[in-house]
Amino acid sequence: KCFDGISKIQEQDEHDYIAKVEKRSGRLDYLGKEYQSFDFLLEQLGSVYVLCVDVRFINHYQNRNINNFDNFFSLIYQQIQLIGNIFKFLPNFIHANTKFEHDFYLGVNLHCILIFKHSPKFDEQDLVEQLQYLFDLNFRNQFYIKVRNWNEAVRKNFSNKAVGHIGKANREKIEQFKYW
Repeated sequence: KCFDGISKIQEQDEHDYIAKVEKRSGRLDYLGKEYQSFDFLLEQLGSVYVLCVDVRFINHYQNRNINNFDNFFSLIYQQIQLIGNIFKFLPNFIHANTKFEHDFYLGVNLHCILIFKHSPKFDEQDLVEQLQYLFDLNFRNQFYIKVRNWNEAVRKNFSNKAVGHIGKANREKIEQFKYW
């Protein structure tokens, strides 16, 4: 019986390992496609502007139990189409990659990598303020929202070349963006 139990544990470990490898492989495939899409944009446009923002949805009336978080997240997730439309409303907007995460307090963070056609007059702060206004306008009765410029954090903690203006001839910036 002891060896039968060990055999079952080994089978489960093998199954878990295979599932992890498949999941990792799926993520790598996804990243490869995103990199190709980015390279295609650079080839077509010559340069782009990358702006990372953090959109924090806060529910001040929520306590910290998991059921309340799930309900709150569900309310936000139901608005994903509207969130996408807000991004599309921004001048020179091309593409967004987004990821939801628990903020480990009273809300949800929506991390966004926004890609725009490059313009010499691109103003990050102005765009963040515009996003704040649009989110407030569309969600003022549902959530408190705080939009932050995450490019500042990337520049400070990783690389000042990974975000901002990226041209197709600047391989170092392209690699820093992809690596980050």
